[in-house]
Amino acid sequence: MEEADYVGMVNGGQEGDEVIPEGNSDSEMAVSKEQVESTLKSKLNPSHLDVIDTSGGCGASYSIEIVSQEFEGKRLLERHRLVNSALAEEMKHIHALSITKAVTPDQWKEHEAKKSQQDA
Repeated sequence: MEEADYVGMVNGGQEGDEVIPEGNSDSEMAVSKEQVESTLKSKLNPSHLDVIDTSGGCGASYSIEIVSQEFEGKRLLERHRLVNSALAEEMKHIHALSITKAVTPDQWKEHEAKKSQQDA
């Protein structure tokens, strides 16, 4: 008896019944924070990246703050499209994506300088 048959039988089936292969559960369809980070790092080479799972841990909703040279000369909508394109596979399983910041390194430096002046 093959292992897959055994798994099916343990789950209440009988030998010869159709067996649902392991690995097709909803939990495996979830996207982890680490997957989102890895994909964005490899495709957009950000100098700053903050990914927050806003779904309570199920991987269905994320908030992203990203700084990348790839955004240079692009309007905000084009930047968001780049992020969405980079995450095309992951977006099949993500229900909500909030891109809170998508800026160039120069814009990020300006933002951080203003923030530190306000804090002083």
